[in-house]
Amino acid sequence: MANKIEENFEQLEEIIEKIQQEDASLEESFQLYQKGVKLVQESNEQIEKIEQDIKVLEDQYE
Repeated sequence: MANKIEENFEQLEEIIEKIQQEDASLEESFQLYQKGVKLVQESNEQIEKIEQDIKVLEDQYE
């Protein structure tokens, strides 16, 4: 799962770079923005799952 989060971050970096390019059209920028939002949401869900797993492990060893 960690690789997936890292891949999302890499894709987000690429999206940011593309949006910042002056030759990107408004339509293309908006599509990239939407894709970025989805990647952030997916990453947040994965991070929450990992945090839950850690909490379970901590509870087991208390």
